[in-house]
Amino acid sequence: MNDYSDYDFDDGEKEDAIPWHDPKINEAKIALDKFFGEHDREVFYERQLQVIFESEFFHWITAKALHELRDEARIASDMGELFEKTPIRFYRATTYRFWKRQATQILSIVRTFSASEFTKALGRHGELMFDAALPTQGFMPKAKKVTAYGGKQ
Repeated sequence: MNDYSDYDFDDGEKEDAIPWHDPKINEAKIALDKFFGEHDREVFYERQLQVIFESEFFHWITAKALHELRDEARIASDMGELFEKTPIRFYRATTYRFWKRQATQILSIVRTFSASEFTKALGRHGELMFDAALPTQGFMPKAKKVTAYGGKQ
């Protein structure tokens, strides 16, 4: 007899237990089914779909719904390579036969805007915009690399 014999202890390891499934995933699947029905001649990549549906669902919900739809063969999915060892997954309606050219164009655009030179330039521009906006809100930067303000470190 062990120490826990007096307690009904459930460690969650029952063979017949059904894993919990977020009901929002089913809602996302319905929305994605409708979306692919309306866009049956277009290719989308996973992050793009997550952004399109972010006002309705968390990104991980959209991703899980996409994976389930793919596993159920309700949408088609193909992998590409953005950069070395950086995959990108494309989704499309199963009826779309001539998708490769569009996927190649999307891959080219994503590569261009994901290049480190572009992202660094975008970051620098954002910093300049922020620095320009400070005086319009009544803040005036007077020094660089400051580690104290108002006598506090």
